[in-house]
Order: sequence, then C-alpha cells, then structure tokens
Amino acid sequence: MSADGIVPGGHPCVSRGVEVGTVQDIRLAQDRSKIEVRASIKSDMEDALRADTQFWLVTPKASLAGVSGLDALVGGNYIGMMPGKGEPRDRFHRARYPAEIPTE
Repeated sequence: MSADGIVPGGHPCVSRGVEVGTVQDIRLAQDRSKIEVRASIKSDMEDALRADTQFWLVTPKASLAGVSGLDALVGGNYIGMMPGKGEPRDRFHRARYPAEIPTE
C-alpha cells in the first residue's frame, strides 16, 4: 500500500461528492507494514464515524473494464468516505474497493 500522491493539508476526504474533512498527516506505521493517514473530519460528520464506515483512496483508473475516478483526474487524488453503522470508532482500515453508494 502507498499514499499514492496524498499530501497532508492538501487533500480532502469526500463523501458523496461533498468535502467532509482533510488529510492531516501521513506516516509509516511503527511496524512499517502499512501507511497511517490521519484526517480531520468536520464536526457535523463525526457521528458518521462508525464501525462500518469505509474509507478508500480515489485515483483515476482506466482498464478494459471501464474508467473510474475521473474526478480525481481533474482535482487530484482524495480519500473517499462512506458513513456506516455500528459503534463509534476513530480508527479504520482502508477498504480495498470503493463502497457501493446507496441511491436513496
């Protein structure tokens, strides 16, 4: 895993197209096996930080299966967020794939 161009203070956390926070810090974990990203989430979204909340890195990608992350092509990479349910949490693992965004 890598930070793929994410810069502290310069890259947003986005939920359903709305900026809900900002990346504050990026560093290697103490065991050097992963990268830790610390983000500041806006106070009106703090109740969305639950056990099932998902975070993932959004980058532009093109393959035979299609194109994704075109908004990142224009505005730069960012951290996607899909609020979840469950107990409140303040630490999360990166989701491998973007969350399915409910249409309702």
